[in-house]
Amino acid sequence: MSASLNSKPMPSRGVFRNIMTGKLLCLALLFPCLAGATVHLPHLFSHGMGLQRDQPVPFWGWAEPGESVTVEFAEQVKPVKADATGKWQIALDPLPASAAPRTLRINSASVTNVLVGDVFLCSGQSNMAMSMEAARRYPGTAEDIQSTSLPAVRFFQAPNATFRETPQEDVEAKWEPVAPANNAHLSAVAFYFAKSLHAHLQVPLGILRASHGGGSAEIKMPREALLSVPSGKKFYEDAIKRASPESVAARNRIFQERYEAAVRDAKAKGAKPPEPPKPVSAVDGGYPCSDWNGVIAPIIPYAKRGIVWYQGEHNAGRAFAYREIFPALIRSWRAASGQPGLPFLFVQLPAYDSPGKSDDWATLRESMLVTLQTVTNTAMIVTIDHGERDNIHPADKQPVGERLALEARRLIYGQPVTGCGPLYARFTVDGANLVVRFRDTGVSPVSLSATTTPAMGGTPMLLSGFTLAGEDRKFVAATAVIRGNTVVLSSPAVPKPVAARYAWANWPQPSLFDAQGLPASPFRTDDWEK
Repeated sequence: MSASLNSKPMPSRGVFRNIMTGKLLCLALLFPCLAGATVHLPHLFSHGMGLQRDQPVPFWGWAEPGESVTVEFAEQVKPVKADATGKWQIALDPLPASAAPRTLRINSASVTNVLVGDVFLCSGQSNMAMSMEAARRYPGTAEDIQSTSLPAVRFFQAPNATFRETPQEDVEAKWEPVAPANNAHLSAVAFYFAKSLHAHLQVPLGILRASHGGGSAEIKMPREALLSVPSGKKFYEDAIKRASPESVAARNRIFQERYEAAVRDAKAKGAKPPEPPKPVSAVDGGYPCSDWNGVIAPIIPYAKRGIVWYQGEHNAGRAFAYREIFPALIRSWRAASGQPGLPFLFVQLPAYDSPGKSDDWATLRESMLVTLQTVTNTAMIVTIDHGERDNIHPADKQPVGERLALEARRLIYGQPVTGCGPLYARFTVDGANLVVRFRDTGVSPVSLSATTTPAMGGTPMLLSGFTLAGEDRKFVAATAVIRGNTVVLSSPAVPKPVAARYAWANWPQPSLFDAQGLPASPFRTDDWEK
């Protein structure tokens, strides 16, 4: 962690020399001046912050080269000297959770109202960024905005990233408690995740929200991680070509020619002419690593308990490649955090009638399922029962956050709960029937239920959304019946079944749930289309 911090660009000695000569204003806008004229911290280390319990807590900042800095907190005193570039860093020893606010001292200055508990980094794209105010049409959200007050739960919401070619040292934001005055602009998913988790843990929580609408996974990774996998390397090379002056100029010419033709057509028809096109920029389409450089790199070394991720919509056009990109992203974020096994929780995308390829969202959900099965210490929640057909930003963020909290309690805290429904394990063929079995979560035995024909004594429960195929690879609707903890599929049109699929569509209608009402993940047993 220390090496990666030292390797990033940082304020030069000349900046600090300007401070010594009275030119303080510019740097003061960038870094909170907390400890005298020359010692500065990132905005992360500021009043009202939440610190991670039970693990070393790194601190870093800037000072004059060679200057002595002393960090004092919870009876720990940690001295350090700034290096030749003016960077300093130390780590506090593991701290217990604290219910009462404490004061952090750095040289002669203080940071007040500091709590120690668990910290989570919540990231992704627009559905993670979506505020409580934007989600208020979901029942209960407006009331939560107005009435929820949790002084021990604090948010640090990084602003949307602007284009950055190199990793930054700081993001300008502040710590805010969950309170009626702040709730409207807090991330709705993170709000409900934190609210539910805090209710069960009863320890302070710090939420770092760093998400950017419309951003692909590739712009949220460091360059070396992106280049480490073939699909990432291709994305990088294509984006660099797209960003060249020649490519930008050519695209602008095409759009201008189309606009001029549309104006002529409108004039001939006596119609209103269209608006002129906005000029294309070098970063249109997503510049590689720009979100990483702008908002992730400055906060990723902060001590934390886990990462919560809601992203993938922007990768639907490259859905199969996501099973390569997403694990590479997880590895890189863990490495940058200095925690190879850092828990990583994520949201499998909800139902949405994407106007693109007929199964792009289905394939992306599968890539997420593959990631869950192949990357250790991860957890996934299924949300196909929560979505809006014509809206990529569904408002019902409460169940999303609460299911994530359940999975955090299971994965991180070892509690006997789960937020994920049935997951496909394997199948067998029994004559004309194909029998599907599901993975035991380790929390409780597999228990299946249906939204259609309810069980009446020993009556089997019929399901929808299952299809079967024979060797001809043509899928047809199947009769699906729950028998015990299996689903038995059959169809007169497929006397010799070899493959099955469930909820394999962008806008599936889920019918298979567990006893808690959690939906089963979509799946397919074949790999015929990639």
